[in-house]
Amino acid sequence: MALTILSNFDAGLPINNTHDAVSVKKSPPVVLRYVCALLLSFPVVDVTSAASLLTPLPEGPWGLCDMHAVPKPRVPISAAQRKEAPTYLSADYGFAVKDKLAVFSGDALVRRADERLAADTVIYDEAKGTAQAQGDVRYRSDNLEADGDAGYMELEADKGQFENARYRFEEQHARGSAVTIIKENAEVTRLRQSTYTTCNPGSEAWLLRSSTLRLDEGKGVGEVYNATVRFMGVPFFYMPYMTFPINNQRKSGFLIPRLLPSSSSGVSIRIPYYLNLAPDYDATITARYMSLRGLMMEGEFRHLNRTSRGELDVGYMPNDALYGKDRAAAAYKHTGSPAEGWSTDLNLNYVSDKDYFRNFGNSLSVAAAAYAERRFDVTYQRENLTFLGRVQGMQPLDRALPSAARPYRVLPRLQLTAGWPGQEGAPSYRFQSEVVRFEQEDRLNGARLDLQPEISFPWQREAGFVTPKLVLRHTRYLLDNALPGMPESPTRTLPIFNIDSGLFLERDFAWGARPLLQTLEPRLFYLYAPYRDQSALPVFDSAAMDFNFAQLFRDNRFSSVDRVGDANQVSMALTTRLLDSGAERVRASIGQIYYLDDRRVTVPGGVAGTRHTSDIVGEVAASVAQSWTASGDLFWNSNVERIERGSVRIQYQPLRNHILNLAYRYRRDQMDQMDLSLFWPVHRNWSVIGRWYYSIPNNRVLESLAGLEYNSCCWAFTILTRDFTTGASATGANTSNRSVMFQLELKGLASVGQSISTMLERGILGYQGAR
Repeated sequence: MALTILSNFDAGLPINNTHDAVSVKKSPPVVLRYVCALLLSFPVVDVTSAASLLTPLPEGPWGLCDMHAVPKPRVPISAAQRKEAPTYLSADYGFAVKDKLAVFSGDALVRRADERLAADTVIYDEAKGTAQAQGDVRYRSDNLEADGDAGYMELEADKGQFENARYRFEEQHARGSAVTIIKENAEVTRLRQSTYTTCNPGSEAWLLRSSTLRLDEGKGVGEVYNATVRFMGVPFFYMPYMTFPINNQRKSGFLIPRLLPSSSSGVSIRIPYYLNLAPDYDATITARYMSLRGLMMEGEFRHLNRTSRGELDVGYMPNDALYGKDRAAAAYKHTGSPAEGWSTDLNLNYVSDKDYFRNFGNSLSVAAAAYAERRFDVTYQRENLTFLGRVQGMQPLDRALPSAARPYRVLPRLQLTAGWPGQEGAPSYRFQSEVVRFEQEDRLNGARLDLQPEISFPWQREAGFVTPKLVLRHTRYLLDNALPGMPESPTRTLPIFNIDSGLFLERDFAWGARPLLQTLEPRLFYLYAPYRDQSALPVFDSAAMDFNFAQLFRDNRFSSVDRVGDANQVSMALTTRLLDSGAERVRASIGQIYYLDDRRVTVPGGVAGTRHTSDIVGEVAASVAQSWTASGDLFWNSNVERIERGSVRIQYQPLRNHILNLAYRYRRDQMDQMDLSLFWPVHRNWSVIGRWYYSIPNNRVLESLAGLEYNSCCWAFTILTRDFTTGASATGANTSNRSVMFQLELKGLASVGQSISTMLERGILGYQGAR
């Protein structure tokens, strides 16, 4: 190990030399170099100004609590790097006691790699690689800072000890005090009679006191003995021993219990236990007791590796006291990439009864679910080739649903798509094919083959494009139990022709003093498909598609394959945009289909189309001001002059988690809803939370949220009341679930109560939970 003596001494003063000691007082650097090299045998590497190398320990307020601050990048230094790094010393005074032992005083500083040890006096022993510090001792390394009355460091072993010390870990935003701090090695620090908090200096909103606290940065775990947690000065938790994470590394152990009062299940308490089974998989076992229903056991198993990831969730309740029988649910999701170009996607679900999600779900969409999907996909993709293999089934949650009303099982579906784009002026080719088998009890079963070769001639310039396309669609069925008079192998073949064209016009435009670019993009789409009688063809998975702006430019008004709509129609649309340095500030579109012939092809129970025009559909999206965004659509029936459908959404979000949302949705004879939501700071650390989701014709609140959140640098508290509709009960009446949730988070230690962030992210558009 090399030692460098640093000085900022004035030149020209004498050296006092004795037989057993050499003192250096205001000595010139050249003389100091000579004395140290001769009497102490220190291999001096360099001498320079101490003022230029001494980095003082930081003072002032703790800035890491700024939510928008960017943390300083850390460059980890290994023990081997520290061992090989030279050691630098600087001081106002210094003298040698004996071979390789020196005493430095007056702003003494020892520096090696990322470590600093400053004190009034430092005794350095090069032979042992130790430094003893006394008086105003300050130590700093990559992440640990400490000051105290006295300190001792073994530089080679990366060990040390400080007495009556205060400390802080910058990366963990943690600080505290201890009678003794023992640095066992580069990663492990032990504190005796210590305190620990993540609050800023001057605040001890929460404080952990312990007889012994051990922090292992390598394992990311803190261990504490005889721990008492105080919140606002009041002790509310004691444990003789516990562990807690100090970074993102995982560790087995009990997690904080969750408490949730609910009108449908009573008071619910969850006690989870986390199992860190291996680096690539883990599990969580949860005992969930509900006062009105009984005990439910829940489990979550996750695995993740380089080529796949998956998650298994299960829940089981024996003899639900309110429901009168066992309840269960399971879900397994897995995605993988077993080889280049190949991917897999597995989604398996099971539910014991139709009311399971209504009783134990936590959202409107889950409560309204009618089926549990079971699906497995295998996909292969190359530059011009895509393959999909799928098996799929749907479990109806209502076991009383007859087989004839249940969706078909897909056993299997094989799709192959290939494309050959042409060079400029040359045709492009595309081929789509599908073979699929449909099965369901008490229904017509069979297989279906669909082939679609197509050719197009794209022509595009900066000012516009024209693309004519011709498709030949052939479909054949093989039916197992065809009804009398129905062919066992019906077919359908028809051509489909369309021409898509558009222009791109632009001009300079000014919005006040802001220069913008306005575009005008007219689009014309012609579609022709001859009528074919398809009444003899089964309907396995086709339905009439919901009309929207994109439907103006599709070549089939039905989903899937069983029905291909006859068409002789022209779609006209116009889009305009306002661009600000490439960013889209406003986009507005309007369009309509003009039918040249009636539409005769329908699905069973459908009605032929006789209107000469479709609804006029309009869309708009705007971000005129930095904090305001708005979007909406409108469907106007010009035949009867009325609105068929529409929606509008306005959001004001000047800063992160300063959110105000207003939405309205309307569909004639089906939906008329208002949705207001907000998350808004009202005073310093306080924020209000609210949502009001209301059905106007039913005069019913579908979901409501109301709450308060206090969020500071080191702790946060949220209380929330929630009421949401869970759907119709067995008697046909709408039921609701009311609950009161709270969460107290001691940042850097643990949280108590119900996890609320996920619910707010789902219910308040724009909310971000990680704060």
